[in-house]
Amino acid sequence: MHDSFNHIHIKMKKIFSSPTILGLALIAVTALSNVHAESLEDKLRNVAGEVAGELEGEGTNEEKLKDLGSKLEGIAKDLTEDVKKEAKAVGKSASNSKMSGPEVNLSKLTEEVLAYQDGADEMEGYAVYAKDSKAKLPVVLIVHQWMGLSDYEKTRAQQLAQMGYLAVCVDIYGKGVRPADQQEAGTLATKYKTDRALYRRRLLAGLSKALSHPKADGSKVVAIGYCFGGTGVIELARTGAEVKGVVSFHGGLDSPSPDDGANIGCKVLACHGADDPYVPADELAAFEKEMRDHKVDWQLIKYGGAVHSFTQPMVGSDNSKGAAYNKKADTRSWKDMNQFFNEALK
Repeated sequence: MHDSFNHIHIKMKKIFSSPTILGLALIAVTALSNVHAESLEDKLRNVAGEVAGELEGEGTNEEKLKDLGSKLEGIAKDLTEDVKKEAKAVGKSASNSKMSGPEVNLSKLTEEVLAYQDGADEMEGYAVYAKDSKAKLPVVLIVHQWMGLSDYEKTRAQQLAQMGYLAVCVDIYGKGVRPADQQEAGTLATKYKTDRALYRRRLLAGLSKALSHPKADGSKVVAIGYCFGGTGVIELARTGAEVKGVVSFHGGLDSPSPDDGANIGCKVLACHGADDPYVPADELAAFEKEMRDHKVDWQLIKYGGAVHSFTQPMVGSDNSKGAAYNKKADTRSWKDMNQFFNEALK
């Protein structure tokens, strides 16, 4: 951080002709010390122009400097908001780059926005596949976590596309419906978790859209989901959907209707953080009983030291918060998923 700020200071000395202007401009960028200098250069030139215009031909008395300081404080706030937006975008990219799986080369992929409907409600999913693919492709359906369809799921889809799949991210919440914060996410997720019929309908609408894609090999379909989506893929299996397998990553495994386990005709893999505080022991036991009672071909893999959201770098790495990224568990579960795919799709 300090090296970055020093670099900014050096650039500013070159940009600003006067020590007085330089001092005033420093006021405007003090709050921006975490930002790469290159992204600020044009903005700094604009600040310099405004300050130079104010000072040109006039005395720089204390009152004048105070007035300029107030103006620069306003400019600093505007710059800070711009930089926050840039940092957020960069942060997402940087966070996603930490996760397991192959590096993504978008130049080799075809991306598509998928518009579809559940009754009168509009959905907006995402599909991606290799540009050089000739034949139909096995399908991986991806169900998002509680914040809705995001860059995280799209990055996972891109990784899978590079591995030879048609990856399709479904949209459970609906077009343009994206939680602004965790409180909104909790409200939306609860809406579907307490109305499993609605949740299943949205899942099946997404599956239907994926199967209608011209690149889809409908005989080779699997589904994966994260957190809220991890619950979703188990629900998809409980509908009796014709998929070969489902993988739940740190998902809730509860079922209001355990008898629906009789409908499951596919393989099931649940990748679970052994220390996940959001999935109590009795829920795990009930899931295992449901799988056994209905003779499902199932696996439950627990990753030691992992809590909730262990595949998601954007949640941070503090286990005490109950949700944290765990590189080892992420890497191991990705390998377990691939082995599961090889078995389910053979």
